[in-house]
Amino acid sequence: MGEGHHGWAAAEWILLLRNLLFHERGDRLCLTPLLRSQDLQPGDTFSARAAPSQFGTVSFKLFADKKELVLELGDEMEAVSAKQVLWHLPFKPSRVILDGKVTPGADPPVVLPHKVSKAVAVK
Repeated sequence: MGEGHHGWAAAEWILLLRNLLFHERGDRLCLTPLLRSQDLQPGDTFSARAAPSQFGTVSFKLFADKKELVLELGDEMEAVSAKQVLWHLPFKPSRVILDGKVTPGADPPVVLPHKVSKAVAVK
């Protein structure tokens, strides 16, 4: 903008980044709502740590691999009071593994049960 540093402009950038990683929609918490397949190169990592939301603190790490996407939820996620936590994927998974339990593939978004700590989406 050429006029120096503006607090409101910095806040807009932070909100943009936050909304790319997660946002609230009614009584649901949506994780990675705008993730695109071209954003996922093997070895890429995305994360949110101790981020405030209307449902509580949000913390997670997302790891990309050639055949799978791994979502590790932080301990703070146990306090999230959302009725549903949805994990938006840029592909239809062949199967989803929630804390070691395999479920058949489902159309995205994947509904994450409360207190799940790790989710893996396999292409």
